[in-house]
Amino acid sequence: MARGKRWSVRRLAPWLPLFLVPLILLVSQYRVFFGPDLEAFRRWSVGAPERTPGPERPGRPLRDLYLDTDCNYPVLGALVTAGGMRLLAPLPARFVPHAFRLGLALVEGINLALVLYILRRFTVPGAWAWTLGYALWPSTWAGGSVWGQIDVLTTAALLGTAALLVRAVVDAGASLRRDLAVLTGAAACMAVAVQLKQLALFSLPGLMALGVLAVDTVQRRHDARWRVAALLVPLAVVVTVVFGLDRLVFQPPPGHAGILSYVWTTGAYHVGYLSNNGPSLWTFFARANRSPSSTPLLGTLTPVGIGEGLYVAVMTLLGVALAAALWHLRATTASRRAAMVAWCLWLTGLGNLLMGILLAGTHERHAVHAFPFLFTGLLGLRATRPPARSALWLAALGLTAGAYGAFVLSILYQEVHVTQASWAAQALTAGILAIAGAGLTSATLRHLTAEARAPAP
Repeated sequence: MARGKRWSVRRLAPWLPLFLVPLILLVSQYRVFFGPDLEAFRRWSVGAPERTPGPERPGRPLRDLYLDTDCNYPVLGALVTAGGMRLLAPLPARFVPHAFRLGLALVEGINLALVLYILRRFTVPGAWAWTLGYALWPSTWAGGSVWGQIDVLTTAALLGTAALLVRAVVDAGASLRRDLAVLTGAAACMAVAVQLKQLALFSLPGLMALGVLAVDTVQRRHDARWRVAALLVPLAVVVTVVFGLDRLVFQPPPGHAGILSYVWTTGAYHVGYLSNNGPSLWTFFARANRSPSSTPLLGTLTPVGIGEGLYVAVMTLLGVALAAALWHLRATTASRRAAMVAWCLWLTGLGNLLMGILLAGTHERHAVHAFPFLFTGLLGLRATRPPARSALWLAALGLTAGAYGAFVLSILYQEVHVTQASWAAQALTAGILAIAGAGLTSATLRHLTAEARAPAP
């Protein structure tokens, strides 16, 4: 038994430092956090609205949260924020924000472990060192536990989905029972992400493409009679989790069939602004944040409509290119399939980055899910089927992530020191993101087109 315990500790040892890094970063920045978000969570927990403060009613049932407050998160996001703050209420008030952020830091450790797991599945050389570098990059931690936001939980659910789907594709010797369990777990993680925060929506196209690749791999690996099960089991899990939670946990406001319909019509208030501190193309059209996005810009076209049209058009091009490559390589070797897995991860991250660049009304953290997938996708490509000039891609990604992380940190420090956000810093960051986004999108389309035309081995 002692030998088994030593073996277990030895297996766990490489993972433990990944949990220490977020804690050390949090302690080093313990005075720096975004108070308005944490105060909003506290007010939700006591049944008081955020933007129009009213009487606090700590005894109100949590089920009435959406009736009493202006909570605009989906079900699980509301449970984590309002429920978490209610659990922490007995603590002295000055400790509550730090205790909440400590929990988020532990989740960031899980995220780093998932990144390391994915890189090891791709057999990336120096995976642990790459993960440590990713952990220290400001884009990884500035908008999470340091800020005090629950996007790290959505990232965990999305990375959990990706890790399980990567395993389904590359684990060639898996049994049918294990493959179905993996697909079911991936579907559950995706459903959890959707019920945490609305931003998860922008990761779904890439992860759904990866899910299709995983289902096809499982179908080809096992007897054809299991093909329906490989597809229907994860779909049933998604429907059960999403719609079960949406209707059973909280009382929807009048006029809404469920919580998701409510938060998607009221929680997306950012689109009413040209920019909400977000470094996007729309930064250059107004020196003042929160200028209205409904003013016509080109004839009858408004900024919000132009941004959505551009985003849909670019994502459609990327989706068609990826679908063509996946179809062309559907019966190819395991190594080529691993490369297509990496492309799916890369496009998941790229979709999040383009969302932050093109859409009106974004705020400073809207690209938070871009970099874990861009990072794992690019390193996965370099380990399986490296694109030409992949080192240049990596340098561009590092610069983009660095600029984004530095800008998020600048917003935090402006909040602490009660100073106005700098338009020049926002514009500089927006320019870097726009140039990098355009270059990486062009290179991605070029390489996916080449994959679709390459002779299958």
